[in-house]
Amino acid sequence: MFRFNFSFSWRPQNRCLNFRKRGLGFLVWALVCSVGMPGAPTLAATEGCHAKLPHVSFPTATLEIANVKLSVEVAKTEDQHRRGLMCRKNLRPNHGMLFEFQSERILSFWMKNTLIPLSIGFFNSRRELIEVLDMQPASDLLLEPPIYRSTKFGLFALEVPLGWFKANKIKLNDRFKIQNGRLF
Repeated sequence: MFRFNFSFSWRPQNRCLNFRKRGLGFLVWALVCSVGMPGAPTLAATEGCHAKLPHVSFPTATLEIANVKLSVEVAKTEDQHRRGLMCRKNLRPNHGMLFEFQSERILSFWMKNTLIPLSIGFFNSRRELIEVLDMQPASDLLLEPPIYRSTKFGLFALEVPLGWFKANKIKLNDRFKIQNGRLF
C-alpha cells in the first residue's frame, strides 16, 4: 500500500518551505514541479498585453444619453468584440466603447488583459439602459477571469470609465441617441 505524505512547515527565520517527502509522494511532488501544476496559466495566457496583438480598427460615433455626450468606438465584428478595450492604459472622460450585437441575448464580458476599471451599461433593442455593472481588471494570475453578465436580454453594451453612469446621473430606462442617427 502506498502512502502520500505532503506536509510542509513555515520557517519564519529563513522564509522557505521545508517539504518532507517520502516514497511515491516524493515522486508525485517532483513530477508536478517539473511539468507544472494542472490549471496553472500557460505562457500564452500570461503574456497578455506584452504580446504583439494584430491591429483592429474601430469606427467612431457620438452618443447622447440624458443630455450627456459621449465619444465612442463602435465594436460590431467578432474581432472588434474580442479586442474591446484590451491593453489600454487609460480611457479619457466621456469616451467609451459601444458593442453592438446581431440579436438580443444575455451579454457576457470579461476583463482579461483590460488594465483599467470600467462600468458597463447594457441596453435593449430600444436603446434603453437595462443594467449597469462595475468591472475591475482581472489579475494575470487568474486562468479564468470573472464573467460579467447581463441579467436581461440586451443588444448593446457600453463600456466607460468606472463610475461614469453614476457621475453623469444616467439611470435605468434612459435611452441613447446617435448623433448622425445610425451606427455603421
